[in-house]
Amino acid sequence: MKAITIPTLILLLFIGSCQSVRKEAHTSNVETINIEKPISLSIEELIEDFDTIRLEASDHSLLSDIRYIRIMNDKLYVTDKTESSVFIFTMDGKYISKISDQGQGPKEYLRISRLEVDPFNSRVLITDAFSRKLLIYDEAGRQSEVIQVDFFPMRFVSDRSRRNMHLNPGSIMRDLSRNEISNTHNILIIDREGNIKDSFLEDETPQRIDITNGASTSYTDNGELLYKPILSNIIYRIHEDEVIPEYELRPRNKSILTDEDKKEIFYTFEKENVTEYEDNGYFLSFGGFLKSDDIILLPSGWDKDLRTFYSTKSKKSFTYEPKKMKGNEYMQDIFYNFPQAATGETFYIGIDPVLMEYATPQLPEGKLKTFFESFTEDDNPCIIAYRINKKLFDVEK
Repeated sequence: MKAITIPTLILLLFIGSCQSVRKEAHTSNVETINIEKPISLSIEELIEDFDTIRLEASDHSLLSDIRYIRIMNDKLYVTDKTESSVFIFTMDGKYISKISDQGQGPKEYLRISRLEVDPFNSRVLITDAFSRKLLIYDEAGRQSEVIQVDFFPMRFVSDRSRRNMHLNPGSIMRDLSRNEISNTHNILIIDREGNIKDSFLEDETPQRIDITNGASTSYTDNGELLYKPILSNIIYRIHEDEVIPEYELRPRNKSILTDEDKKEIFYTFEKENVTEYEDNGYFLSFGGFLKSDDIILLPSGWDKDLRTFYSTKSKKSFTYEPKKMKGNEYMQDIFYNFPQAATGETFYIGIDPVLMEYATPQLPEGKLKTFFESFTEDDNPCIIAYRINKKLFDVEK
């Protein structure tokens, strides 16, 4: 039996509010993304081309694996599972510098719970759930601000107006918060003193969903934040004091969860009724989305994992089922991981050295196998930047 690659389960965010609860604005300009019936294809048909990025390994830049990849101003920001540092590389993998402020001081973090970047203001945002802090750095890794909050934070992001927002993960971590608003809403606006100044999108799933999501926000071209709550079929745009529906996910031949369904559905490590909903034909959009300039990637399903690519240019989409792909199964394992970042038409995934060692002997002859064969035990993990076959958008559904 071949080794199993554990997919990156997609997490999601529920997020907070202040005294006044904002209603989402309604608009007739919502763009529809059709979640089509899965097409049959091979991994070789899906991946049109790819590049490999070797991350420089030095005394200052050794990584055990790759947890987060973020891209800003032609730089890679990478963390590993030690959650102790953010390594900054050029886009071709040359080491530049790192953020390494782990400690117990007022301007230090205990562990990096979350890494995000604010490309419109050239800022790096580190969430430390353990010391309840947001730490902000410039693109070179110089600290500029530390904000203390009175609730258990899991993920801070920022928009073009430099508003710092907390996104509620909707998991067991929510129960640890002392702040009721952070438990009942999806988006909290935090001021520089750590106070909750405003809120958006009341949480529609009050029962626990013990998963977390790395891909539920993105940006519009003008720097406004896009956000998708867990189990929602809407991607919202946060515009000033409104939350405006931007994209609607419309599944073919599946039922959409009602408001009552969202109140009843739950998943914890002890018990769940998620599978029952999926078996009864409901569309389960646990994951968020990952948006590049031209393409949106949307995961859905629970046991029945589906992924949909949508072209913002052609307004077409296609859906496939990763577990039922054809072609070289070791190539499938390499490209199964959900991407951590996207730019233009390119998606970025981190590759664990263990997976590289396991897959290399069985890969087809070509540049990927040659690249993997050149690695030694002293090398860092690598990043693969791939592009999908855009002809798939025109395949008859």
